[in-house]
Amino acid sequence: MSARVQIGIENEDGSVTYVHCNLEGDPAGIGQVLKEAWSDRTALGELLAMGCLARIGYDRGTAHPPLHLACSGVKDWVNRYGDMCEFYHRDWYDGWSRQDGPWTADSIDAFASGMSGKADIAASHVLRKTGRWHLIRKAAAGMSAGCVAPQPSRLANWLRPVPGRCAG
Repeated sequence: MSARVQIGIENEDGSVTYVHCNLEGDPAGIGQVLKEAWSDRTALGELLAMGCLARIGYDRGTAHPPLHLACSGVKDWVNRYGDMCEFYHRDWYDGWSRQDGPWTADSIDAFASGMSGKADIAASHVLRKTGRWHLIRKAAAGMSAGCVAPQPSRLANWLRPVPGRCAG
């Protein structure tokens, strides 16, 4: 089962522009990719403008088939596209809809508290105006306003296919 995280950037006026990203595995694992590849505010802004992600990678990449359609050749897919981001509107279906984002919250508090009403949002990552990434975890009984440093993880940990999704 996958969860979603929110990825956002704190704007100069204190608002936060963000999208959702699905992932399989620990929500903190995405933090390493964000820290290594998306700490540049301009690059992150361009990434967020592309809308919600099925997967985040080290490279925005080009249009390609989604991983869930690569069941007969997952290893080949990972070799070709494994470092690329996978966007819903670009790689999964044609067209753009409002559900693809990006969205804007009025403040960092509004961004964080927006998680509490969304059962499938496990955590939020935000690039602050200071240039540092912060991970905001959802507490079991509500919202934890505290930020913790992202924990390192390997891209391969959540780039694996989900069992049961591939038809024989």
